[in-house]
Amino acid sequence: MATRYSKYIITRCVNPEQRREWSPAYKPQDRTKLLSLDEEVVTGAKLYANAVWFWPAMMKTAISERSTKPHVHTYDEVLGLIGTNPENPADLCGETEVILGGEKHLINKSALIYIPAGLEHGPFRETRIDRPIIHFECRSSGKHY
Repeated sequence: MATRYSKYIITRCVNPEQRREWSPAYKPQDRTKLLSLDEEVVTGAKLYANAVWFWPAMMKTAISERSTKPHVHTYDEVLGLIGTNPENPADLCGETEVILGGEKHLINKSALIYIPAGLEHGPFRETRIDRPIIHFECRSSGKHY
């Protein structure tokens, strides 16, 4: 039943084919878009959020083709990498290389990564995926740019 605030509960990815991809190299078997929220989904939203499943098949795509380039935003951002091992939720079920301000970090546990506005970040590279990984991003911006 639709209520006054039910528009704020997002349970599906609206128009996933229209969402900007950060790498054209992704194939349908590499990832599945789960949920997204921006100012187009909820009029007036002042943030952007996206949740995607990364599948082990992603590892078949060359790492250079699926890596983000170093970049900077004018807004804060949070990235989440969450493993899907019900026996050990802290297990990322893989490994991701994350570069923050030129520092390389290897992530192999479920993690939230805070990226303040102005901090150069990237590339991000999945170096191993043993089972699906949920990737989440949220930005204090109404659009993905």
